Amino acid sequence: MSVMKHTSGDTALVTVGQVAAKQALREKKVADRDALNEDIAKLDAWLAAAAVIAGGEILNHTATEVEGDEQLDHMVDEENMADATKRIVGTFPKGVAHSQLQSELRKIERFAQRLDKNPNYYYTMVSRLMKRGEIVKYRKSLRLPKAEMDTAGPESPAA
Repeated sequence: MSVMKHTSGDTALVTVGQVAAKQALREKKVADRDALNEDIAKLDAWLAAAAVIAGGEILNHTATEVEGDEQLDHMVDEENMADATKRIVGTFPKGVAHSQLQSELRKIERFAQRLDKNPNYYYTMVSRLMKRGEIVKYRKSLRLPKAEMDTAGPESPAA
């Protein structure tokens, strides 16, 4: 153990390793601070540009107004996988196979990532939609209930 000059009896007050660790931690904190300051400067520049484009009054809006705007912006963009599944199944009047449905879902980037991360989530979601009666299975195809009723006639096929 390397000992600095300051000792109290036989016990070192500070070791060279402790000092080196604190110096490294300080350097990391300074680097983090510099990165944050750079990010803040970019945000300030963006906000200044927004004030020029939209007028200075845009900076005075309340957080509630901003949250409302963001919710409206994302209402269309944030279709969940279950809603997308129902929409896609509805485009196949005679039904769609699991492989076709997964292929269509994978065309949407966030769903492709979710399916890659947890492939079983797809089957859980489909099972829940079937339990709620939002989609039905006829033979090996998934359909919307109304589409099944229209094509099956008066008899209801077994799932």
